[in-house]
Amino acid sequence: MEAWAKVLLGLGFLFLGLCYLYRPSWILRFNTWGRAALFNDSYVLLYRRRWGILLFLCAILFFYSGFQNMAHQMSLEKPSDYLDLRAAYRCFWTQQYKASIARCQEILKRDKNDVHAWSLLGASWSALGRKDQARKAWEQVLRIDPEHPAGKSVLFEKKEPAHPSQ
Repeated sequence: MEAWAKVLLGLGFLFLGLCYLYRPSWILRFNTWGRAALFNDSYVLLYRRRWGILLFLCAILFFYSGFQNMAHQMSLEKPSDYLDLRAAYRCFWTQQYKASIARCQEILKRDKNDVHAWSLLGASWSALGRKDQARKAWEQVLRIDPEHPAGKSVLFEKKEPAHPSQ
């Protein structure tokens, strides 16, 4: 059943439950219309609390189920940056740097200020030997978060000579 239908059914049951509990005159008026099909005067007069609580519980069930489905559908519609970032890290750890760069760029298309994606992009470019692109990525990390420890250490590290004797 669709989420919107569950929410509408939940609203209907909530309305009926509250009418049974607080407005039995409305139920009696409605009952005259559908007396033979669905309701009986004895239910309203003798069992209104039972019916009201039953309908109220049905409303809660349909609300919960409907909103649960809507939340699930919304999570499927929007890609998760966390899962994409995790996949990008997995590519980095398995030394698939180009795949890691592609995934980071996809994340950055959705969120230009994702410091984790920028830092992984910088590390991936650095691993491929493209220092100028890595430097730009790390500079972007420091623009977003000036106190980022990895960004500071990468950009401000001192250049050491290749051979200490020279």
